Amino acid sequence: MFEINPDITYVGCDFSEKMVEESTKNNAQLIADGKVAFHFANAAKLPLHDAAVNKIFTINTLYFWDNPADVLRELHRVLQPKGQLTITIRPKEIMQHYPFVKYGFTLYAKEDVVDLLNNNHFP
Repeated sequence: MFEINPDITYVGCDFSEKMVEESTKNNAQLIADGKVAFHFANAAKLPLHDAAVNKIFTINTLYFWDNPADVLRELHRVLQPKGQLTITIRPKEIMQHYPFVKYGFTLYAKEDVVDLLNNNHFP
């Protein structure tokens, strides 16, 4: 387990009920302490108030967004002004060599992600 900064509240959202269930089970004390919350949610419709968070970090999820513009609009909505969005992926040049990517993945080069961000509220 990682060390929790006492000044930070963490919120996790996932479209897998099983992942939310496991995260909730594994972090029961942090949830009870009001430091962590997990939500079963689609990234395009997050159960958060406007400007609710100051940082968003997502790893290897962009490939699965049905409509990236909708998701980025939603991330922009829940992110505070001057908040930070970090999207991490493996680039298309690497991912295209994995056999499993033919099953529901949209691959992106760095330039594709930059364009996507610039065209959707994150210049």
